[in-house]
Amino acid sequence: MSSSTSSLLGGEHSEARDKQWLKKRVRVFLESRLSHIIIITLVAVDTVLVLAELYIELFSCEELEVYGRLRVALPAVSAITLAISTIFMVELFISVYGFGLAYFGYWLRLLDAVVIIGSLVGHRVLLQKEYI
Repeated sequence: MSSSTSSLLGGEHSEARDKQWLKKRVRVFLESRLSHIIIITLVAVDTVLVLAELYIELFSCEELEVYGRLRVALPAVSAITLAISTIFMVELFISVYGFGLAYFGYWLRLLDAVVIIGSLVGHRVLLQKEYI
């Protein structure tokens, strides 16, 4: 074998080893306490914002004078919840990269993926209706 051929083979082996190392690092991070705290915090913030959005929508219809000024906050709240949903989608892609399709072997993770995708589709539909 020539030296150029062996260096190419070594390079391929090095790339495969680097990919495995990266996947392992991704799995370690996703299973870490810090990752779980970040996700739980984002879920809590998203829940509060969605409830606030519902509250403003419901009560601003009835008492426009009192709650009407709060409607100014709705675009910002919507943008933040969309950003959080996008972060969840990125986390889902990273999880599939790190764990492979075996990530969906647990039914709760599959449900989580359906909720994330549904949330993004819902945001898209609602945004499209606002601008039509």
